[in-house]
Amino acid sequence: MLLKTFKLSSCALLCSLMLSAGVSAEPVSLLGLWESPTVATDAGSYIYEPAPKGGTLRLGDLGAFDSFNPFSPRGVKASHLSLTYETLGESIGEEEFVVRAKLAESFDLADDRLSMIVKLRNEARFSDGKPVTAADVVWSFEHLIKDASPVYRNHYHNVTGAEAIDATTVKFTFADAKNRSLPLIIAQLPVLPSHWWKDKNLGDPLKTPMPGSGPYVYDNWTMGAKLSLKRNPDWWGAKLPENQGRYNFDRIDVDYFREYTVMRQAFFSGNLDFFSEIGTKNWKMAYDVPPVRDGRIKREEVSYGGIWGMSGVFMNTRKPYLADIRVREALSLMFNFERVNRTIFFDSYRRIDSFWTGSKTLSASDPMTPEEETILRSLPGINPDDHLKLPQRPNHKATATSRAVINRAIGLLGEAGWTLKDGVMTNAKGDGLRLNLILPAQGMVRLFTGWAQDMARIGVEIQIQALDQVQFVNRLRAFDYDLTMSQLLQTTNPSNEQRHYFSSRSADEPNMRNYAGIKSQAVDALIEKIVSPDSRESQIAHVRVLDRLLQNGYYVIPTGYNQTNRVAWWQHIIVPPHGKIPQGERVDVFSWHTAESDKRTVNEP
Repeated sequence: MLLKTFKLSSCALLCSLMLSAGVSAEPVSLLGLWESPTVATDAGSYIYEPAPKGGTLRLGDLGAFDSFNPFSPRGVKASHLSLTYETLGESIGEEEFVVRAKLAESFDLADDRLSMIVKLRNEARFSDGKPVTAADVVWSFEHLIKDASPVYRNHYHNVTGAEAIDATTVKFTFADAKNRSLPLIIAQLPVLPSHWWKDKNLGDPLKTPMPGSGPYVYDNWTMGAKLSLKRNPDWWGAKLPENQGRYNFDRIDVDYFREYTVMRQAFFSGNLDFFSEIGTKNWKMAYDVPPVRDGRIKREEVSYGGIWGMSGVFMNTRKPYLADIRVREALSLMFNFERVNRTIFFDSYRRIDSFWTGSKTLSASDPMTPEEETILRSLPGINPDDHLKLPQRPNHKATATSRAVINRAIGLLGEAGWTLKDGVMTNAKGDGLRLNLILPAQGMVRLFTGWAQDMARIGVEIQIQALDQVQFVNRLRAFDYDLTMSQLLQTTNPSNEQRHYFSSRSADEPNMRNYAGIKSQAVDALIEKIVSPDSRESQIAHVRVLDRLLQNGYYVIPTGYNQTNRVAWWQHIIVPPHGKIPQGERVDVFSWHTAESDKRTVNEP
């Protein structure tokens, strides 16, 4: 039985919300976004009854790691670093508009929304026993902006300062009262131990982990190959209501694998306890093995909702050949999603159709509303008539790309100055159109092999490279590619992240996520209206226009999505809470616990 708690949707603070049903009651401070102060009894499903503690969870990960610093713009971070440190607050489950206090005891947002007082919990401690102080909060904010990945500098844009009022109180000041998300963004600030970071740079990779304030600490590791975390028995946050039923395993062991198929085989062999399958074909065909047939391994498909965002092949407009929208449109037209869906995904995927795929509210649609058209016609640097309709992507046959699509692609390339000569698409300088596509895993190559073959039919060479994780991350950070596969996650509350996804300022700054190199006055203007809207209705309208411009810019070749987690586990070793995985949510294995039949040490809570 799930515990019930109160949920606040408010742009003010509410204290003294009480939990019951067996968990010690204490004030819960929440910071909300849009609505006037109200309290609802909609609890959600994120707080569980206490579960057995103990045992070991064995997981696998793909690739390698060479750093324990999740904030550095260099290096590949180790798995599950977020389990070792805490933030001031967090959003749980579907609470995208609400932040619950964690390290913080309370948030006090000023009536003019230009400042916020954060009070820390007196009991909050780092794993080395040092208290979490206001000085740590101020240091973390200042050095995330100064030394860490430039993503943080953009993320905390318009936060003008942080001041320690006393040992446990911090005042943040904001430049813009209209950026309603800014208090929530600050409320989720990670807090780092300033005493440990003395004489170290937050921008450098770490060969050893820092002491954190989270439920786990790293116990031992072999750099790049394996690591272990152990539950901190003295964790200050163990008694918080939000943490009941979470973080139940005494140890988490992680082995790294170069290939996904090898990791799956390690799971079948009993060396891993839990496995998440990414491929539909393998889910249907690779599990005819004895431990699945005899029931020792249980597997389940878990559907979840929410916004998917955009995933696909990002085209790097920093490269001269791809700066021309006609070339990008031609490349997009030639991608036969229907064939990939049939041959690889058993027709189980849907085509990405928006940068906010999954949200009817935020996705652009035809026809535009009058408000959206007014916004569109007010934007600088574009011809609004080019964006009155969304692009119509061809519905390919599930076998071959049609002659009409091929002719249209050749025509677009011709308009861009390319001519098919001796089987090679050639420009006026005599250069052939040759592009490289970098991918993060060998298993993804087959998704694009047919597309590369179709492109070769019209004289365009697509060279596909599957890189190891370190190489891929370094190439991605440096924008060293023509084409790359990636995803931009979105929420129902778009805010500062739009700047490092799409803004001109982020286009040429390494380590940002503007993978396509978008530079557009119109896009920049829309982002600022989304970040600092006059109302929720205005924000939605501006998001929909931004989605329209991004789609019509042909910056991404959309692939497909399936909002299903396919998970398998050895059910005599680990079990989900109450023996059942809740549908409609992402699977959180860290709320699972050891099974009664598991003979490893288990303690009752």
